[in-house]
Amino acid sequence: MNKFIIIDHSIKDNSGHYLEYASRILYYSKELGFEPILLTNKLFKNYVPDNITVYPVYTKTFFENNFSKSSSIFVRICMQAKLFFNSFFGHSINGVIIIILKIILKKPVTKIFLTINRVLKEIYSLLRIKSIFLVLIASYEFLLEKAKHLANKDGGEDKDKNKYKNKIFRKTFTTAKKKFSKETFRILRKLNVSSKDVILIPTVEICELLGIADLIKNQPDFKKMNFHFIFRREFFDYTHSSDILAIRRIYNFYFSRVKFYCDNMHFYSDTKQLCELYNGLGFFNFDLLPIPIPIEPQKKVVKSNSPISFTYLGDARDEKGFQKLPYIVAELWKNYISNGKIRIFFQANFNCPKGEFNSASARLNLLRYPSDKVKLFLNSMSNNEYNNLLNNADIIIIPYESNNYKYRSSGILVEALSRLKTVLVPSGTWMAAELSQLHNTYHKYLLEKYEIGEKLNLLKYKWTTLSNNSVPQENNNILHYSSQMISTIFYKEKDASELVLFIEGLSIENPNILLIEIAEKNDDDESLNSKNIQIHLPKNTDNSVKLSISPDTSYFWIGIKTLSDNKSEISKIKVSFLKTNKDIPSDVNIGGEIYYDDDDMLNKATSLIENYQYYEDNAKQFLSDWSVFHTMDNFMKKILIDR
Repeated sequence: MNKFIIIDHSIKDNSGHYLEYASRILYYSKELGFEPILLTNKLFKNYVPDNITVYPVYTKTFFENNFSKSSSIFVRICMQAKLFFNSFFGHSINGVIIIILKIILKKPVTKIFLTINRVLKEIYSLLRIKSIFLVLIASYEFLLEKAKHLANKDGGEDKDKNKYKNKIFRKTFTTAKKKFSKETFRILRKLNVSSKDVILIPTVEICELLGIADLIKNQPDFKKMNFHFIFRREFFDYTHSSDILAIRRIYNFYFSRVKFYCDNMHFYSDTKQLCELYNGLGFFNFDLLPIPIPIEPQKKVVKSNSPISFTYLGDARDEKGFQKLPYIVAELWKNYISNGKIRIFFQANFNCPKGEFNSASARLNLLRYPSDKVKLFLNSMSNNEYNNLLNNADIIIIPYESNNYKYRSSGILVEALSRLKTVLVPSGTWMAAELSQLHNTYHKYLLEKYEIGEKLNLLKYKWTTLSNNSVPQENNNILHYSSQMISTIFYKEKDASELVLFIEGLSIENPNILLIEIAEKNDDDESLNSKNIQIHLPKNTDNSVKLSISPDTSYFWIGIKTLSDNKSEISKIKVSFLKTNKDIPSDVNIGGEIYYDDDDMLNKATSLIENYQYYEDNAKQFLSDWSVFHTMDNFMKKILIDR
């Protein structure tokens, strides 16, 4: 029987839903005739899934292996400096350096560098000050390789260029890579894997990729194995956006080394934005992979005369915005929670001992409320407990920090929308981009029923900067904008109650967030209402926003800018007016809402509660088709086709 092997070295228990994700895939692989095998962290115990063979193998987790945001800034700087040495000395200038050293020293350069390298390694081994000697060791090792190459060249020996490049690659990462490679080799050899087996690593970064490359290099028979890597995170931190170019060079450096061993390596991301990001590096083809959900999404639980359940799912973590929940509860308490109109259900277990500071403080704050009004789940939940909480939820808040989830996916969003739940998500994230596509479908449906007047093509309007300088446009087809706001005005259609703004972008920037300000003005040029909107603008994707209009509005002032310093382009910006005759609540969409700051989060939460019945009534019509892509069947087809 062919084997379907999942390597997830971060799984220690069932927190974070990593185990549930892996189990779901392995159960389905068993139905397809594979032998399901899960390779986990050595600390894994007590949660063994039924009918799945589990091997606790790995010493370190994904987060311990890789230089994530939790790494000290000093270590990260040293890591980048090491790569700078490797990249810089890889150019022709290093040949000049070697020749100069040969002339000055008048001794074989190879032996000198070998001695220095050995001494540094001994010091490094004794003192264990990894971050200090990382740069020195890397630079001397690289120069040593160059010296050997130069000596061979001078002696007339023709060495294999690829073999020489592989030597450079041999020691360019930490011991974690070597540990991962050795542990993987031992277990795969024990399992007697073959080219007909599938090996999937769903939580992967550079360390794991290099570890597999090392394995293949040292054990050539493994080159025939089918390795599938899912990169599910950006390769940079938006809070340090100035580092993006440097980190891109890091990935270019490592990916260029892995290319020697990638014959049967297959690469994926689970969002369109991540695929575009990694494909932009130009080394490997990253395909879009579904986020697998049950084949038949569960129907919405029908509840009568019961409070609306307002739910948070997942660990209590800072990057998932758990610290924002006390603010929401406090503001909703008087009008909605205390009187029983809604009831709070928050999953509040920590993913590390004592939790992260902000989330731990937030949990203490929430514990002061009576449990019959605000129910907290303080321990890790089993799959059945989690699914029960999800199935009974009405409104699900996903308050993730946008700096961490601009391109990253959320399995909770997919599970929620597939079960016809109403969600509240932050702007500038993948969740918002997905929800905005649902809104776009809904808005086009509304236009067929309620549109009045003619569409306004704002690309043909005159746009100016705040200093009243006109903005150049290309044949009225492309509008350029940057961090300097550009603006124009347009007039309201008579009797209109709402407007829909359609926007499509051409550029991909990191981050590429469009900030729109719309002010409603009366005949006396007085502002009646002003709204700020953030839109995540993927390339060639139609986005739309629906806004209610004050009856006294005569015209609108609209301003646009990007939150990055890069210039961007818009290929479509159109306005349509609606006259809904109060058939639909104002400023209401389907599937849920996108908020832009903490105050807007409260406003949107209140709107969801007040208009919940409308969201519920329209859920099946608009949400059922959205989850079709995210099925286990599509997931497996993609993996097995690549195999």
